[in-house]
Amino acid sequence: MGALASLAAAANGLYFSIEGLTATDKYDPASTSVDFTVSDPTAFPEQGGVEPGSCSIAWNAPNTVPTCWSQCTNNGYYARITAGTYASAANFSLDIWQAFVYELANHNSATVPIAFADCYTDAACEVCTESGSAFNQTLTTYYAGSDPTGAIC
Repeated sequence: MGALASLAAAANGLYFSIEGLTATDKYDPASTSVDFTVSDPTAFPEQGGVEPGSCSIAWNAPNTVPTCWSQCTNNGYYARITAGTYASAANFSLDIWQAFVYELANHNSATVPIAFADCYTDAACEVCTESGSAFNQTLTTYYAGSDPTGAIC
């Protein structure tokens, strides 16, 4: 499970698989970015499908962490930092949303707690990277509502 200290294992059912997670805090000029790839490898097309999405969330610090949804590339994925959780590149939570249509407009969503055990830190930045294999987060499917609630960046 790599450097992440707090993970939820996927039980029998759908889950988001997160790979290549990198969070970076740069100090001068101040900026933050979180990048990752998300998929649902067990989903049938009627459940959103298996195609991965590449996600990137970025903002210039010390501005407030954005609460809007960033649209990922491919397959209806959106992501944002969970409101009030960003402490540093090593400690925050992600909200992930995947829209899909099967008879009605539906979506899968999950909140993923992130706590890196080891990060590279120097005078210019802190960089935290999940170097192990993908990790999984159980998701919840909602029937109705194909657009995330709240603003889209």
